[in-house]
Amino acid sequence: MQYIESEHGLEAALKFMDATDNVLASISMFPKIFSLTDYKDLRRAVITKQTSLYYLVLEEEVELVIFWDNRQSGEGLIEVLGE
Repeated sequence: MQYIESEHGLEAALKFMDATDNVLASISMFPKIFSLTDYKDLRRAVITKQTSLYYLVLEEEVELVIFWDNRQSGEGLIEVLGE
């Protein structure tokens, strides 16, 4: 949030926070609502065109794995995730 606010202003940071809250609310009600990826049962929720959230649905909980800048390469994501 601090990065978004410092780079794009308070209004952009608040919009991002609202979009993230909406995605998290959807996941909390319907954990499998977003598509599976090709990587280790991860699901991907697009928050904004620039940012996605990758998460796992476990037996009793949802694990948030990483917020990813969609402008970066997919290879970079695989590196971060440890493959």
